[in-house]
Amino acid sequence: MTLLDELLDIGCSLVPPSIRPQLTIKGFWDMDIHFQPLPQERLFTCHCLIAQTHHQGCSFYQEHSLQKKELPSLIGQSYQAAKKASLPIKIAVLDSLFRFGRKSTQPSRKLRQEGTPTEKALFRAKIVCEEVQLLAPVKNHLKPSCISILGVSGLIVHLLMQLKYSILACDLDPTLVGAKVCGNVSVLDGAYQEYCIQNSEVVIVTGMALATGTMENTFNFASNYGTKVVVYAQTGANLAPWYLLYGADVVICEPMPFYNFEGLSEIYVYRGKKQ
Repeated sequence: MTLLDELLDIGCSLVPPSIRPQLTIKGFWDMDIHFQPLPQERLFTCHCLIAQTHHQGCSFYQEHSLQKKELPSLIGQSYQAAKKASLPIKIAVLDSLFRFGRKSTQPSRKLRQEGTPTEKALFRAKIVCEEVQLLAPVKNHLKPSCISILGVSGLIVHLLMQLKYSILACDLDPTLVGAKVCGNVSVLDGAYQEYCIQNSEVVIVTGMALATGTMENTFNFASNYGTKVVVYAQTGANLAPWYLLYGADVVICEPMPFYNFEGLSEIYVYRGKKQ
């Protein structure tokens, strides 16, 4: 059974029995996003699907992975129908179901920030870097710890470089592969995932790895090489705390509304028992 299959079983079990018969898919919001909150950050050109059942869930996705003609046909159907839908739909609906489980998970940190997307982008990036520092304190600037980032955020790379870490970065976006981030960090192709994890003390991975099918490999490689894992998630922000069961050391969840939108955002940090 795959990681996603196991999560599907868990998510469906979280739906209260009293509402299972009548719980339907009520809507979808499909967005194209072009966004650069700060000069140090990359230009994000991406796609985002939000699903509504009782709650809302989200999946960022690769363009070819969504069958858009499915969206209207699923409205009014049981949430169970998402099991046979294309991957972004499956994840977004699943994420909405995991919202039922939030009360059963206790975060180590709960943070709130109100402001512009620019202000909140920096706020989120600092939280990620703070959690990395707890896992791999900078001890020797002459031989710095190596941190890998899978799914590149230029702002996180920028802050980690300021902290004097060595950085490995890889991404599945062909327009980003081969580019240099923050002046001297070359972005490797996603095929170098294992190499990056093997050669780093901590790996940072975005929640979108579930939508690209690479999250499970991240956990497996990290286990093989003794690398610590930090997940930061907009995709699957409600289900992300369960990654602690599969090998994540820290999970940083950003439920909607995301930092990309002006106003109040919340971030929940979950640490494994070893932290």
